Amino acid sequence: MHPLIVSESDGFPLDHIGLGVPDFAASLDLFERRTGVRPLDLGAFGAQRRAVVRFSAGSFLEILGPDPDYSGALDPITAFAKKLEVPSFLFWYVAVSDFDAFATHASQAGHPLLGVQHIQREGYDYRIGGPDGISHVPVVPWIIQWKAKPDSAAAWPLAGKMVDFYVEHPEPPAIQAILNRLGIALPIQAGDSARIALKISTPKGVIEF
Repeated sequence: MHPLIVSESDGFPLDHIGLGVPDFAASLDLFERRTGVRPLDLGAFGAQRRAVVRFSAGSFLEILGPDPDYSGALDPITAFAKKLEVPSFLFWYVAVSDFDAFATHASQAGHPLLGVQHIQREGYDYRIGGPDGISHVPVVPWIIQWKAKPDSAAAWPLAGKMVDFYVEHPEPPAIQAILNRLGIALPIQAGDSARIALKISTPKGVIEF
């Protein structure tokens, strides 16, 4: 693991993961039925509604879908989520301690960070960017450096502990090479499609998404 990557969560290099859903309200109900934990609805962010649960080691799951009360144009992620037939993971993030230093490392490794943004709002302060290789979304992670989170984040509902987190792709060596060059230690498994899978030990047992 690259030394700038923040310590792993439950043994996995995951800061947080985004679950896209076509029906936001129904998805929160389904998550609660399956796990026994009700995600915290954070409200509307533009065209999106978002909710969160955290895991025991500090990482978290973000659930996002279209806001039915929003009437404007949809951003690409929300538009994609709206077209999903079933909830699906859209992205995952790896946290680093120094964004600029990791960006330099990524460029030297042949995968410069693209779409770099510095976001400050409602107690949040963070920088994000996606490695050049983002055409492999969702299996190649985005990079984040947290400057601040709201105090309320410590009280987000606890879903349980991550039991397993893995990535599948039809061509594992190609994706593995990207992660290896970036210094992200996560074995890529062979699969029929590009996808992320997550297992959580919840109050209702081990659940896989």
